[in-house]
Amino acid sequence: MSGGSGRPLRPRATAAVSVAPPLVSDLTAPQLVGLDARPFRDFLRAERIPHAVLGRRVVARLEHVLAAVDRLAATGEAAPLDNAERGDAEPTADAILARIGRRRA
Repeated sequence: MSGGSGRPLRPRATAAVSVAPPLVSDLTAPQLVGLDARPFRDFLRAERIPHAVLGRRVVARLEHVLAAVDRLAATGEAAPLDNAERGDAEPTADAILARIGRRRA
């Protein structure tokens, strides 16, 4: 009870509030920063963003990732585009295999 009126107060109905998570992983990167898992991991390494490997997940503080994006935006530097962003054809099977260190038999 509150306020001396003798009746219990009901919680107010409010609009849902979204709270940004303090961490971003390679699993949540597409939703939070717009990068798929592999480009996100490459971005962390390229920008020397502190991160941890927990099992199969790569986790970084969201504030560090956003700070790196802000730095890139301020300097005007752009990372090279991958094939999909350039509009090139999909990579060939040989290119995909070469990326993981394999080749056709």
